[in-house]
Amino acid sequence: MLLLGTLIIFFLSWSIEKAGEQRVATYRKNLIEERKKTLKAHTQIALGTLEKLYESSLPEKMGTILQDRGEDFHKTLTRYYNQQKSTLGPRELRQAIVNYVKAYRYNQGIGYFWINDFKPKVIMHPIATQLDGKNVRNYKDPTGTYPFREFVKVARKQGQGTVNYQWENPKTGKVEQKISYVFVFKPFKWIIGTGEYASVLKQRLQQEAKSLLRAMSYGENGYFWINDFAPVMLMHPIKPSLEGKNVSQFKDPNGIFYFQEMLRIAKQKGEGFVNYSFYGKSTGDNKETVQPKVSFIKVLKQWNWIIGTGIYLGDIDEMVAGEEEKIQQEIKEIIWQVIMIILALLVGFTVISTYLVQHSINKPIQKITNFLGELSLGKLPKPLKLISKDELGKIGAALDQYVSSLREKIKLTQSVSRGDLTIEVKLTSDEDNLGFALQNMIRQLSEKAALAESIASGDLSQRIHLISEKDVLGKSFQNMNSDLNKVFHQLTKNSNVLSEASSELSSTSNQMANAATEIKAQTETIAAASTEMSNNINEMAASTEEISVNSYSIASTSQVMTQEMESIEESIESINLSIHDVALKAVDASRVAEEAQEFSQAATKAMNGLNSASKEIGKVTEMVRTIAEQTNMLALNATIESASAGEAGKGFGVVANEIKSLAKQTTQAITEISGKIYGIEEHSSTASVAIVQVADIINTMNSSSQAIVQQAESQKVTANEIVSNIKKSNEGVVEIARLIDELSTSAQGVARNSAELAVGTNDISKNINEISLATHENAKGAAHIHDESKELSNLAQELNNVVGHFKLAPQT
Repeated sequence: MLLLGTLIIFFLSWSIEKAGEQRVATYRKNLIEERKKTLKAHTQIALGTLEKLYESSLPEKMGTILQDRGEDFHKTLTRYYNQQKSTLGPRELRQAIVNYVKAYRYNQGIGYFWINDFKPKVIMHPIATQLDGKNVRNYKDPTGTYPFREFVKVARKQGQGTVNYQWENPKTGKVEQKISYVFVFKPFKWIIGTGEYASVLKQRLQQEAKSLLRAMSYGENGYFWINDFAPVMLMHPIKPSLEGKNVSQFKDPNGIFYFQEMLRIAKQKGEGFVNYSFYGKSTGDNKETVQPKVSFIKVLKQWNWIIGTGIYLGDIDEMVAGEEEKIQQEIKEIIWQVIMIILALLVGFTVISTYLVQHSINKPIQKITNFLGELSLGKLPKPLKLISKDELGKIGAALDQYVSSLREKIKLTQSVSRGDLTIEVKLTSDEDNLGFALQNMIRQLSEKAALAESIASGDLSQRIHLISEKDVLGKSFQNMNSDLNKVFHQLTKNSNVLSEASSELSSTSNQMANAATEIKAQTETIAAASTEMSNNINEMAASTEEISVNSYSIASTSQVMTQEMESIEESIESINLSIHDVALKAVDASRVAEEAQEFSQAATKAMNGLNSASKEIGKVTEMVRTIAEQTNMLALNATIESASAGEAGKGFGVVANEIKSLAKQTTQAITEISGKIYGIEEHSSTASVAIVQVADIINTMNSSSQAIVQQAESQKVTANEIVSNIKKSNEGVVEIARLIDELSTSAQGVARNSAELAVGTNDISKNINEISLATHENAKGAAHIHDESKELSNLAQELNNVVGHFKLAPQT
């Protein structure tokens, strides 16, 4: 036990040391993972900020930025206008607003606003001054877009909005994509706008992103850098001298080209960690030494930038060393505690084992002695159930198994004594004599039970073998089987004789019954035929009388039909005359409709000519209206020019006002003429529609008249055919009346002869019915004999079935 305790102490000490080392490794791993998570989280925050800046460079976002800037400037310009309008005259106020817009700048002097009107003519452009005063309506960019027309369209429709087009960038001298926002300055009806080049906005936002990332930091010395896929350093807050340089050949003291590794991970995964070494200051003496470092990089796909940040792991080694020292101290304390516990267990085990040895032998031996004493007296003692696994425990288990087997054999014997032969005796071994004896006893009893069951089911042919000379049960079965065979052999003979006699009696009765049945059927057929013949004769007599009566009625009806047909013939001839008159009227109506149709076609042609002339007049008036509007615009321009000329342009201004007044009068007159022409066009269109409808109605009337003429001719032909058919029908009715008169005379003679024949037929039917009754009584007697013979045959068959159920042994 002392050796075992020593081994346990050494094993536990080794296990605790290994667990300590694993704990230190896990601690180091967790620290590094925590630093990596921190790097990844800070990089994600920085990347989210850059992505927002990128989104601001998208065309849809550029429009929103320009709109916000334009709305702010609109409010500022409106305030300035309200401040100046009370102190300046119209001309001075107009020039003050132009100067204010011209001088306004934003985005470090790059952004500006311009002014144009709705013609569109440029009022002021602070950069392209050569456009001032020019009409730019026909100016278009390389894509075919007319930007100033689009400005006017947006201003007219919405009052403000954005327009995409291309314009020359004054810095690069190239035509680039540009987005402008315009709004209407209502006091002067000007369109004021500002724009932004997509490339300029992108550069500005990228520079803003670099400045923002340069200023971002975390922890004591955490920072971010940016390089591209060249890789060229785009921004480094700690070493700005690296910016613009290719850093692909930078490597650490261990020969790792860490920027190339970063580039590989960026291309393959888009983000990841890179482990390498770099010079950094230690926390102890603040000197620069080579320290392990881990960096996390992530790609900003929109600008093809690689954002990176890193952290030194030198302080982690110091933290791990402190944790390892702490764990070693804990391990020493645990080992001393284990040693003390094992020593205490050894002492306790020694005391307990001594006590158990003294009490684990005497008590089992005493239980086994009492067990064997009860078994010698014929009792079945309770199981010992010794728990120990030593020799005494094995002896106790063997005794328990023996008593359990003996108890099972006793239960089987009791079941057999109660008549249960289905039980199965399981042998405990190949030398289980008691088990073999029980098996033989159950087998012999089962054979005798099967023999008795066969005899009960009718099998008396089996041979019964005796087990021994003392087999009393077997001898009893032999005697019973012999006596039953003798009885059933005699029954078989008697039942065969009875069956043959009943068969002969049944055959004779069947012949008698068949003869009686045949005679009865023949008499019934004759009686039915005579009865039917009598009924037919009576019906024939009644029918001949009815024919005689109906013939008189038909003759009188035919005379009335002749008179009615003559009246119908006269009516149809009158209808024929009326149809002829209708046909003549329809021909006249058709002729009138054709004349009206010709007049309506001429009227339609005249209205179409009037409609075409009014449209031509409308085109002329529209041309005059356009000329008047242009004249009005020229007068307006002349007024503006005369106002700008001062005193020298007053006379020209008077002429311009007169021209403007004349243009207004011309416009009003053209408007009235247009209204009149529109009324003429509307009424002529309505009249044309009405004439077309009248022409359609006349065409319908003409078609209907022609149809009436055709129907009248058809009805005339049909009426003539009806008159011809009525004349032929009248002749047929007269012939029918003559024939019916002859039929009535013949029917009276037939009726007298059929009455005499019916009397003789009734007498024959009565005699045949009497013969049928006698034959029926004979058939009843034969059927009774047949039923009795059949019952006797059934009894004989039943006896044969009972006897045949038994399988008998051959007679000796």
